[in-house]
Amino acid sequence: MTLFSSLKAGLHIGKDYLSFAILKQKRGGFEIQDFELIFLSKNAVRHSPTESNILSSQEIRDHLQKVFADRPEIKSISLSLPDLSSRMVLIEIKNEIPPLIELNQMIKWNMEQKFVTEIGESRFSHQLIGQSDKSFKNKAESGISKKYFLILGTAVLKNILAEYEGPLLSFQRIPKVINSASLNIFNLYHDLIFDQYKSENFLFLSVLDNYFTLMVFEKKILQYIRTVGLRSSEDGMEGKIDENNQLKIVNEIETALQYHYRDAELISEVQLYMTGLREIPNSVLDAAGRHHLKVLLLTPRLFPGLDRNELIRNGDMFQLSPAIAAAAGAII
Repeated sequence: MTLFSSLKAGLHIGKDYLSFAILKQKRGGFEIQDFELIFLSKNAVRHSPTESNILSSQEIRDHLQKVFADRPEIKSISLSLPDLSSRMVLIEIKNEIPPLIELNQMIKWNMEQKFVTEIGESRFSHQLIGQSDKSFKNKAESGISKKYFLILGTAVLKNILAEYEGPLLSFQRIPKVINSASLNIFNLYHDLIFDQYKSENFLFLSVLDNYFTLMVFEKKILQYIRTVGLRSSEDGMEGKIDENNQLKIVNEIETALQYHYRDAELISEVQLYMTGLREIPNSVLDAAGRHHLKVLLLTPRLFPGLDRNELIRNGDMFQLSPAIAAAAGAII
């Protein structure tokens, strides 16, 4: 597969599985041309921003060796990184974005303030979320000669990133695009949310593996992002979630609503989009009723422009989605 090939591959290493997908670009979207879903032994992987993630590296390599042997045309891969394996922070910059080295230092300092811990030797990346002549953080602050930039910074410890990149490089595969799983999944639904549903103020909640990530958007701009670990549950991988973990999600949603949408009338205009679940939990529906919040469950069948592979079972899409989203990120 060359740089300009219509085939794009994505890989995600979950807490107890490995998912791999190949998408073929076509007019108006893409189709799933090939895929693999491989379940790993217990405790083979542990998602963490500070500790080793791949605890059974040989098992991962053995599986990838077969995946690549059957698909020699695949030379580069978009890597879906578990949200719990990185740290993310939103920062606002006035006037102009500084050179990369200085920007990385700013991201590092803000992370250390947010997480109240030192950030070790990391690889930093950033995305420009928005720019305006008004502050994103302080609504009353603005200036004729000022510009404000909202930046999403990400940091991954280099030794942890090497655990994900290493197996690919050992088989002469290039990890070309590396992004957090929830951001990849959100990007896949981006056009659906903004263009079809015309949403401006909304929450996006992605449940995956043993964590969930909540994003808060105000006037189409990401204003808040937080990843929360979940208690291990056998049901989680099948798109279900137990009562204790539901309570965690509800608490996070209600806290975000109270902070970002204090106006009761505004809350009635806010949507909550959820992914990674078979159905909306009753506790979330109850909370939505209390706050007059509109809730919509986004499922893989709603992926815009995606032609499903007939061989994929519905239940497997929960594990395959991050790999599909990673591959799609190299297209859209």
